[in-house]
Amino acid sequence: MRITLVRNATLIVEVAGRRLLVDPMLDDAGARPPIEGTRNPVANPTTPLPFPAEDVVRGLDAVIVTHRHRDHLDTRGEELVPRDIPVFCQPEDEEALRELGLDARPIVDALDWDGMTISRTPARHGTGRVAELLAPVSGFVLDGL
Repeated sequence: MRITLVRNATLIVEVAGRRLLVDPMLDDAGARPPIEGTRNPVANPTTPLPFPAEDVVRGLDAVIVTHRHRDHLDTRGEELVPRDIPVFCQPEDEEALRELGLDARPIVDALDWDGMTISRTPARHGTGRVAELLAPVSGFVLDGL
């Protein structure tokens, strides 16, 4: 298994002869305004990509989108994710991803993808009211590698 941190939550996972992209945040550094109400208002993404966005999406077998916050799926990510590969997601995001022309495949609990089990796990941003406002969020586990 090889995991490449691209930035933030964006990862390339190479395992069992497959290349998966997790949470494609591929906008240029500073492309989006600061998050309102933050103590340190800086444009997002805060750092440049370590290599061209086109290289991030080259040769992918699948994408996993944990949730649709812009730091996990941004405008450039929406544009560059190939339309002919599965995009695994939480059920709440299926319709919006399909509207983008993506092959959205929601995971309620788990599914088999050609011998690899992908399981969805509960997740949250923060606690209390913050967690409620930022929901829904999911994690995913790959098994059977």
